Amino acid sequence: MCTGMSSSKLAYLQLLQVLLYLNAVSSINLTDGDVLKMPLTGYDVGRQFGEAEGDIFLVMPVSIVQFSVGNIDPSVHFIVFQAHSHLHNVSLSYSKELVQHRYVNGTNLGLVEMTKSVSGSSVDFFLHNANDFNVSIFVAAQAYGKNVPIPGGCNMEFSVEVAPFLRVSYDSSIVTVDSQRAAVAGDQYCETHLADQKVYHAYVTERDFSSETYFAALRSMMSDTNISRHAQEIPATGLISPLRRMYSAYSGTGSVHAVVATRGDFVSVYVPAFTYACDPTTDSCDVLKTPFSKVLCAVVLFVGLLMCLFGHKFFKTEMFLLGCISGGLVAHILISIFFDLNYPVNVTVSLVIGAFMGVIWLYVWCFCGSPVLSVLLATLTLGFIFTATMFYAGIADYNFVQSDLNFWALFSGLMLIVSLLLIPSNMKANIVSCAVLGAYAFIIPVDHYIGSNLKYITVNMIRRATVPDFKKAFINPPFQFKAEQAAVPSPSPAEPLAGSEEAAAAAAAQEVAGYREATRAPRRGDQSPSRRAGLPLVVLRPRHAGVPGVPGVPGVPGVARPAVQAAVLPLGAVADLLAPLRRVSDRPLHLAVQLRVVVGDIFIVIFNAEANNTVFYL
Repeated sequence: MCTGMSSSKLAYLQLLQVLLYLNAVSSINLTDGDVLKMPLTGYDVGRQFGEAEGDIFLVMPVSIVQFSVGNIDPSVHFIVFQAHSHLHNVSLSYSKELVQHRYVNGTNLGLVEMTKSVSGSSVDFFLHNANDFNVSIFVAAQAYGKNVPIPGGCNMEFSVEVAPFLRVSYDSSIVTVDSQRAAVAGDQYCETHLADQKVYHAYVTERDFSSETYFAALRSMMSDTNISRHAQEIPATGLISPLRRMYSAYSGTGSVHAVVATRGDFVSVYVPAFTYACDPTTDSCDVLKTPFSKVLCAVVLFVGLLMCLFGHKFFKTEMFLLGCISGGLVAHILISIFFDLNYPVNVTVSLVIGAFMGVIWLYVWCFCGSPVLSVLLATLTLGFIFTATMFYAGIADYNFVQSDLNFWALFSGLMLIVSLLLIPSNMKANIVSCAVLGAYAFIIPVDHYIGSNLKYITVNMIRRATVPDFKKAFINPPFQFKAEQAAVPSPSPAEPLAGSEEAAAAAAAQEVAGYREATRAPRRGDQSPSRRAGLPLVVLRPRHAGVPGVPGVPGVPGVARPAVQAAVLPLGAVADLLAPLRRVSDRPLHLAVQLRVVVGDIFIVIFNAEANNTVFYL
């Protein structure tokens, strides 16, 4: 037993050594003055339809990095180069100096360069990190043929001549996304033969601010096929420009936006954009920002539970609470419309007016004693919640309800119908109303603390009443479940062809699974003598570096595409195997690492390694 324990400790110490080494070389660090070549060797425009070639890099503080896209095929007419940073702004320019109208600044950037029809030509782009800290950058180059629409080629508003990117702005209620018209070959003045543009929109997991999810979402929106698979098309409305879309802001829930330009059979994709409708670096992205509003939210939790379980039993308390809730809601809307008060003052005044209305409604019951009149407020409030839920679920996104008259007529009608259907049965109507309203009041604080979006059922109704431009916004809520990992999954590769490198990769994966099962440590109940304990295994296999025409399998700059190999090695041999790589070059190696821990086994999958443009496959 002592020997076995010693071997196990040795194995895990060796594993830790390997992990520390991999962590040290897990990304390419780009410093000031570095030049990174991104050859498009083998890039077939006719097959790939603008599929992105790129990778993630770490740019050092106060650095200017040059990206040289070379080996351009003569069939390439223009290149869209894009750079995405997480949370922090960077600049992308055509030159090393920032010249007016020749650079863009932000987090989702893109520039277009027209290419010469000469094989082997190259174009250069410069990334400026003016921050005093490292910034993770995802860069990609997309090549297009002659007859493909040029994204943003008919730009009239943005700072550069050709603007293939989207401009995203937001406030506390609305997210606005603007794009520029695509240009068509032969239409120099953008007057005729305009390309058709479709706008798409998708969400990632709520409260997920990780860079991994951010970059995965952007990568899934870089080709027409992936966009149509992962995102929802948002139609144009008659109230705003067809190049603009407005959305209800769900603070803390990331959303990714894309535009696809089509002209006949030719398709191009704009640089996707991403926003959290807040700034995670400066605030918590919570709707409730003041201590008073958070305390009030906690009080509502207990009030809702009390009303849900015992509201009908304590009828006078119910009358006061219903008057308080309804009066406070109406007061908040009226104050927001007619008075310019800051949010804390508005909430305080609304709460005082609500308490006053609760006392009045309690006196109405005490002096009148009419069951119908007393239950009317409960059913009307229930009708409000029911109708707000229907609009939140999709009714509000129909064009005919963008008119204020149509919206409020339909909203009031549905609310009254619910109330009239329940009024004939006073006692049952009151019990149902207390249960539903109390349950929703209980859910709202829970929703706030776990970062969900059910609170926007009522928040969106308040916005519609108080924000003038909210009628132009799409509600399009992020319906998500706990089991979901992301609303925008990473793009899946195409089905591997027999005899192809994808098929070799799939076979290697099956082989790895077989090794894992064969070396599984014995578990309680296993009687087979073939089950034996062994040292953890390390699986080293290069990532398939991308094959032209296979969407969703990005390539790596400067990496050739040899056949995929797989090797299953004892952990003790890994240090000796990796040691020579440390002495190859002073430049950092690039190892994309995926660690998966399963019962009985530990695997490390090393996808690729690059040093001085030489690729080592282990």
